[in-house]
Amino acid sequence: MDFPALHERLLQNGTQEKLTAQWIDRALRRLTLRPAMAAE
Repeated sequence: MDFPALHERLLQNGTQEKLTAQWIDRALRRLTLRPAMAAE
């Protein structure tokens, strides 16, 4: 098993999951289905 490649892939997956969550949150806020956060 290529552990360095597996580690890199897991890092990429984590980044993609974070970006997806941010995009969904943004879309829901624009549709007013989720309230905006106070810090924004």
